[in-house]
Amino acid sequence: MTPGGCTQNTLRILHWLSKGDITTYMFGAIGNDSNGKFLKTEVEKANVQTRYATKPLATGLMISLVFNQHRSLAGNIGASELYTEADLKHADNMTILSSVGLIYMEGFFITNRLPVAKNIMTFCKKNKKSFAFNLCASYLVESYKDAVKEFVEASDILFGNLDEFECLMKNNGKNDFVSYAKELVNGTSKMVVITNGSEKVQCVEASRATEFQVPTLQNSKVVDTTGAGDSFVSGFLYGYMQKKDMLTCVKWGCQTAQQVIQYIGVQLPKEVFAFDK
Repeated sequence: MTPGGCTQNTLRILHWLSKGDITTYMFGAIGNDSNGKFLKTEVEKANVQTRYATKPLATGLMISLVFNQHRSLAGNIGASELYTEADLKHADNMTILSSVGLIYMEGFFITNRLPVAKNIMTFCKKNKKSFAFNLCASYLVESYKDAVKEFVEASDILFGNLDEFECLMKNNGKNDFVSYAKELVNGTSKMVVITNGSEKVQCVEASRATEFQVPTLQNSKVVDTTGAGDSFVSGFLYGYMQKKDMLTCVKWGCQTAQQVIQYIGVQLPKEVFAFDK
């Protein structure tokens, strides 16, 4: 068993990439059970500072079934779905949020926690914090159309895979993802990043729309693609925090993902690899 959760994966890897130069915080909820204690211990081992609320429900679990390069996920997010606005504003949480430069939210967070998610989105806008949002799953884009549209438009960095983005376009009556991404950017500093597995990454920013060919990785080295997207976001955000251009951020995202998928589960290699410059 390994610690999971999309955002937790991303934060653990981001801290690992930075060699401790970046401080990361995880906000969420766990149950008062052995799995909750395990998760807290493992996430903090990666030097991510946790701000968990404890709930009277089991800590979420996910099982990943892997056969060759095919993967199927089944999950129950459990206690994390009970996170409230009161939890967010408890103790010194808001002080911590005021001190950070970027806030990252996964699409799964809006399920049953929409008021909290909107509170965070509004906080970012009011306090001029960079807000990164990940579509995460096509069914979320479809089931929460209005909410997703709001978060998509409010984000400074938008992540999604091609299937998720096609669903987003369909919801909004669009048929060309580059044109739609340009419409979302609309002359701002917003970045839109669309992944497609081992195929090209499409990315749009104010100055240009471009694509990046994912480097080839030998099939024999691919062990488990669980967390590939989470680790891509880690590499991208690390580049963003280093003020790299968008293509370098995408390149670093791909390199990070290719490191992580060579292990079972989202594990951190002992040594941080060197990015290609």
